[in-house]
Amino acid sequence: MTRVAAILFFLTAVSAALFLFHIKQEVREMEEELGIAHRNILRHQEAIQVLRTEWSYLNRPARIAELAERHLAMQPLVARQFVGFEEIPYRPAGTTVAVPAPSPAQSGTQTAATLTAAAQTVRVGGAAP
Repeated sequence: MTRVAAILFFLTAVSAALFLFHIKQEVREMEEELGIAHRNILRHQEAIQVLRTEWSYLNRPARIAELAERHLAMQPLVARQFVGFEEIPYRPAGTTVAVPAPSPAQSGTQTAATLTAAAQTVRVGGAAP
């Protein structure tokens, strides 16, 4: 009986040792994966910092102004370009404005009624005839 108990105890101890060894190996692999993930995070954070620095460098107001001057051919505003609200001319009541009909190339599914309605004139500031 003691021999059977000793064998069972030995088998239990061996299986526990194998189980613990297996768990230890899994933990090592997970720690390696965690280390790789941490290194990747640090590498990406450094890349983000480099990109932010480059973005700040490219968005300098002096550089943008120089690029706009070189490529857009814009001129500074002059005081005579500004007008007051009261200086904007109004269309007198009863003036008509023609609304052009859309070309067939713009929409191939337009009906004749839609084209006729678009070609009618619109009376500005007054009632329609």
